[in-house]
Amino acid sequence: MRYLPTPFHTKFAQQRTALSQYIQQEAVGTRMRRWERPLHDFLMPYLRGTVERLTGENIIPSEVEHRRDLDTLADELTYLRGLNEAARTRSLPGRRT
Repeated sequence: MRYLPTPFHTKFAQQRTALSQYIQQEAVGTRMRRWERPLHDFLMPYLRGTVERLTGENIIPSEVEHRRDLDTLADELTYLRGLNEAARTRSLPGRRT
């Protein structure tokens, strides 16, 4: 009963799984609603949530996709730096492995 999407459970009790919290704050809705962007922050999350409930398909905003791409790029660069550092330490002269 605690994971039902009723106003009591979602607004007052905040009983959500980690996945539903992410979908609500990132994919479908927004974390913070600003009055400067009423269509973007109030109307569009409502429409995306309606589409998600009716069709089961998440419509992800372009800024969320852009942020995900930047996170992926940062992770790839960190991985490549780690590979480069590992290769550099293996090739140092006088180092025993």
